[in-house]
Amino acid sequence: PRRAAVFGSRKRRRPAPQSQTWSAPRSAPTSSITSTGVVASAASLADGRYVAWVNGTENQRASSVWVKSRNGGRSAELLSAMRDVEYRTVTLSPDGSRVYFTRAVREGAAALYVISRLGGQAVQVASNVDSPVALSPDGRRIAFVRLGDTSASLITANSAGTGDRWLAGS
Repeated sequence: PRRAAVFGSRKRRRPAPQSQTWSAPRSAPTSSITSTGVVASAASLADGRYVAWVNGTENQRASSVWVKSRNGGRSAELLSAMRDVEYRTVTLSPDGSRVYFTRAVREGAAALYVISRLGGQAVQVASNVDSPVALSPDGRRIAFVRLGDTSASLITANSAGTGDRWLAGS
């Protein structure tokens, strides 16, 4: 019989990978985000304190961005539906203070914006963003996908959108 080559003093067997699934605790309360429209995208903080979502219609012709506090807060519309504007994705900053969202005009390329969870003026962070944004745990860096005609690139930048770097792509 053939023997496998062994490096080191003992042959060690790796434990079989175990399936990891997560389910909500039985006592976890659930509630509807909205009773009108279609939720096209939603995001929540890990502790569930805040949830943000894109509320739209069946054909996404009229979409808006909303936020709600878990602690009995009311839903607040951050960005109203506008003609020829499509809100596509939404992500909360790790501390819940900011809402990042992608917005496209007339089916064009989407741009990434950020707005305070409390409302105010939205600021454009990056252009040609074709995915939800991911944030570093400290909220200082963002990552997103940018599609070209025949390629896709993973881009990182600081949370203000400057200093963007290509990480990987085809």
